[in-house]
Amino acid sequence: MNGVTLPHGSQYRTENYCGAGGWHVCRPGEEVQGFMRYWKLDGYQSGTFEQVTYSSRGQRFSARLFIR
Repeated sequence: MNGVTLPHGSQYRTENYCGAGGWHVCRPGEEVQGFMRYWKLDGYQSGTFEQVTYSSRGQRFSARLFIR
């Protein structure tokens, strides 16, 4: 499974995080500074998975997850 891109349909939740006053789930009107994504990967083997996203300005962001 090394180098496999996480299936888009397996992502089931995204929480936006804000940093003013300590990291917390954003309230309406706050500026998002980060996020946490949740995936359901039942049945997948161990290995390295990668998620790639692009900002509205075309910047590429990626995160890798290694599961044993």
